[in-house]
Amino acid sequence: MARSYRVAFTGGPEVDDRKTTVLPGHLVRLMNASNLRSLLSWARTELPSVCCPIRTGRWSGPVARRRNGSGDMSERQGRTRISDLLSPDTTTADAGAGRAGVAVLPIGSFEQHGPYLPLMTDTVVACAIAREIAAAHPVHRLPPVTISCSHEHAAWPGTVSISATTLCAVVRDIAESLRRSGINNLVLINGHGGNYVLRNAVQESAGTGTRLALFPGSADWDRARDRAGLSTSSYSDMHAGELETSILLHVDPGMVRPGYETSDFLADDRKHLLTLGMQAYTESGVIGRPSLASAEKGKQLLTGLVDSFAEYLSLLAPDELLVPADPGAGPSGAADSRPSAAVRRGTR
Repeated sequence: MARSYRVAFTGGPEVDDRKTTVLPGHLVRLMNASNLRSLLSWARTELPSVCCPIRTGRWSGPVARRRNGSGDMSERQGRTRISDLLSPDTTTADAGAGRAGVAVLPIGSFEQHGPYLPLMTDTVVACAIAREIAAAHPVHRLPPVTISCSHEHAAWPGTVSISATTLCAVVRDIAESLRRSGINNLVLINGHGGNYVLRNAVQESAGTGTRLALFPGSADWDRARDRAGLSTSSYSDMHAGELETSILLHVDPGMVRPGYETSDFLADDRKHLLTLGMQAYTESGVIGRPSLASAEKGKQLLTGLVDSFAEYLSLLAPDELLVPADPGAGPSGAADSRPSAAVRRGTR
């Protein structure tokens, strides 16, 4: 007989009712800690009375190993829900009222980032950048592309890739769809350095009716790194290092597992990485100095990128600089008290 598992979500002392979800056994066995966190995040959104999870049935694998001493799943305070990065409550009425002339498309990846950062790290980074941009500038924020070109990481479990041709086709289709709806400018917010084909997608967009841009560029990252005071050079800090770990510590420290403090590894001589893959240069999957990461550095990185984005907006749609950003686009989903980009630059 197939075994099923009951995952119950219960409120605090003032709540008498109990919400229960029954999951088939084969699904539970496939769940890892990240999947479970997504489930719990969904439950807290959909079931307002939820305040803590309890479980019945037998758990094994990574979920069981991530328990604290009391037997409950460890929940860190101050966490950002994945939904906060996706803007899931935007309706067609919201999009129509805003009528932004520029859309931003986060593009991440699903690949190894060492033993302490999640597979979706690049997607979280791209979504965090897009969220901060939308809080400061009037743009139409799109949901992310979550799988891209991660072939150099294929030696590690969990990594999934699509071809460069497929990624380029997805970007073109999205750009064409936006053009038909009246948005003629699309900025690709790239969170994965291996997505080389995005440069060609932007290059080939000339004359198509939709203007594309790729953000952040290397100069944008350099300025943001200087602002944040990062110690590791951009070349040495290649993967799961000081920069990416800092952004995740700022966005959601609960996504960063212990171990980053002792995982520094440099491999500056990696001339043949594209041919040999990452595994030829690192056993852990890390190339960088994550021990130097901090949440404050992550915050300053994102702030610096938001400032750099104004140049792209002025290039694609200069009139948008005179329009206040959507007050509901702030990181918490509540009204954003920061002044619009136009006001901060004294243009309005």
